[in-house]
Amino acid sequence: MTGFTFISYSHKDERKMQQILSGLSERGYSFWYDDGLRSGEGWDKMIVSKIEAADSILLVITSNWYSSKNCLDEMEYAFQLGKHVVPVILKGTRLPSHLNMRLGRLQCVYQDKYPDFERFLDHIVNDHQPFYNQATTGKRTNYPFVAIAILLCVLLVMAFAMLPEMFHQKLASNDVLIEEPARTDDGYIWIRDAFQLMEMDLDGKYRLYTDLDLSGIANWVAISDDERPFTGEFDGNAHVIKNMTINVDEAKGDTALEANGFFGVVDHAYIHDVGLEKAYVSLSLNDFGSIFTDLDDYRFCNAGGIVGKMNGSILENAYFIGKISNTVGKNTYGRAAGLCSIAINNSVIRNCYSEADIQVACVNANAMVAGGSAWLNESTIENCYVMGSLVGKDNGGYVYIAGLNASGSDGFLKNSISFISSRQMEGSRIVDDDIGNFSTKESATFYKIDQIANPDVYQGWDFANVWKMGKRGPVLRRFLEEMPIEAD
Repeated sequence: MTGFTFISYSHKDERKMQQILSGLSERGYSFWYDDGLRSGEGWDKMIVSKIEAADSILLVITSNWYSSKNCLDEMEYAFQLGKHVVPVILKGTRLPSHLNMRLGRLQCVYQDKYPDFERFLDHIVNDHQPFYNQATTGKRTNYPFVAIAILLCVLLVMAFAMLPEMFHQKLASNDVLIEEPARTDDGYIWIRDAFQLMEMDLDGKYRLYTDLDLSGIANWVAISDDERPFTGEFDGNAHVIKNMTINVDEAKGDTALEANGFFGVVDHAYIHDVGLEKAYVSLSLNDFGSIFTDLDDYRFCNAGGIVGKMNGSILENAYFIGKISNTVGKNTYGRAAGLCSIAINNSVIRNCYSEADIQVACVNANAMVAGGSAWLNESTIENCYVMGSLVGKDNGGYVYIAGLNASGSDGFLKNSISFISSRQMEGSRIVDDDIGNFSTKESATFYKIDQIANPDVYQGWDFANVWKMGKRGPVLRRFLEEMPIEAD
């Protein structure tokens, strides 16, 4: 394809678009899109010029897209110019009747029809690249005999290419091909790729089918938030999610959530048997408000490796390995922790571990940093361990820093261990503890990191069914099918 494709999408779907754009780019698809970082009359003219110059127009349609006047204007202008328009209907989108009629004559691509995200992208790239440069000619080039010959060749190639895959499928007794089920026998929905992660219903039951690599997503947006918390079950199925990156900088126009992590906010949910590795979370927030006097003059920013905020929920048989940085301006409470930033209302964190370097810096508000949970309120950390380093800085407020939990009220630490190798504090008011602050401790202890592989320090832990000792400390048994226990 000469030239490029103009991609029309809603900025509210930015999280979904990141993987789509990455996948198209990897496949050599030439495109241009509005990154949303600029606005104004000059930028509007730029969009118009790009539509005019494009060979084709790809409409990435969701409910956000058809609710956006700008997106509809882009479509109408493309039609006015006689452009080759390809509507791509993302999973779960139902077109309103007027739009269905408008697009009914076009060859739409419905994501629901494809078994996985990769085949969905392959179809867009292979079957919807225009073979003419419409921006130059203003009309389609018509070579019917050549087109027919090309089509026949393509069909033959596709037929031969499909034969190996067909023979690899299991056949039922009536020779009907058996497709991989979308659900497990016990009612869980399989998650096979990162796009399906982002598309989860917030009250559903999900199970990971395989390990996932999120390196193709430049900036992961937490799966849920305070307005729309996750209330279902997420079974990681002893799989690992690697290379999650959260990089929010308000000075560059990014929007910060109150709760950041793989999950943002979970409410009476069950998250279990999942590992996050090579994760990186970086939050940088501007000053907020003016004079720090009452509740209206400050805000909160929470960074958790696995979950930002737990309310009456369970996090079990999980781990986090990575780095977390939460640097906030004036009048923002900054919290960060390896497992969960906030755990409240009888939440439970059980049989988990964190290996993370974590730092929080605040101005005129409180900084809270811990390996397990920064704020533990009427909740429990049980049979968990944490290691890494902690840094807490505050100019004008308190610094709360500890191995397992930094602050809160009526927290309970049971059979849990801190192996935090260093705690650095800067500020005039510091609340510091090796293990935890403002919590009840039952067999909760601190050891130096050289004791991490000593089985004697893990009294009351289930090494027969849950844990197994490795060279670098305990690991969860369910993950051993994928990970050699003695690997360095």
